[in-house]
Amino acid sequence: MKNIFYFLLLLTYAPSYAQVKIGSNPTIFTPNTNLEVEATNGSKVVIEQSEGKVGIGTSSLDAKLNVAGDIKIVDGTQGTGKVLTSDANGIASWRTPPACVSVNLVTQTAPITYTTNYTNFIQIPGMSIPLLANKTYKIIYMGLRKFSTGNGPLALYLKYGNDTATETTFLNGNFYFQTIQDYGPMQQFSPHYMGVNKEFPSVEMASDGTSYIQPQLGLYQSFIGYIQTKTDGNLRILGTNSKVNYILNIHTYYGAERPITLFNGYLVAIELAD
Repeated sequence: MKNIFYFLLLLTYAPSYAQVKIGSNPTIFTPNTNLEVEATNGSKVVIEQSEGKVGIGTSSLDAKLNVAGDIKIVDGTQGTGKVLTSDANGIASWRTPPACVSVNLVTQTAPITYTTNYTNFIQIPGMSIPLLANKTYKIIYMGLRKFSTGNGPLALYLKYGNDTATETTFLNGNFYFQTIQDYGPMQQFSPHYMGVNKEFPSVEMASDGTSYIQPQLGLYQSFIGYIQTKTDGNLRILGTNSKVNYILNIHTYYGAERPITLFNGYLVAIELAD
């Protein structure tokens, strides 16, 4: 009898660290509403039945799963710098985030002068980057160009493929892209004249005849594009005049032969992750 009494005393003395409550109020039991497991330190695991919501460390159920605190998911694919990524079926695993694989940059090694109204291509010195097959690249080009005398547009082309192929060939992955300084809102004229909505400016900066500016460095010519390669090859920048009527060239140059100098250019090829 004495042993049984001591046993009951021990049960009465033992501390209680957690309690299970059924009900919408932690102190009132209302069956079939929710289930709450609460420890003496205030941490909670709450399961809301009617909408199927779960709260861990919080009783605020404003989402299907609301976690207040750290989260640890270990499935064998975890690693430093990885992000949790879902597949088409919603199954998530740790993966390395997409990023650029490599960046190649080359700069123009010397100024080059093109003569407008000719149909030949000339490669810009130093502007060549080898590209690998079955890759996606972001291409960025920027350079300065300036007229020595006269006026005229300059067309620039990307060429990718076999170096021995002619620049008029579009086969084997050759890709052309161009920008043209047209006779639009702004136009550079000989030798350092700029016109705003004025085709033949006669002063340094012609708008309404009262604004002046002297662009000593020339004008920027640039483009940004993407290319998907099928074979190994060299990406090159070539220049010609707008007299060459390829698919991307919708411009007719009516002027005489004029020299255009291109300088301080750079070409970037950024390989993108699959």
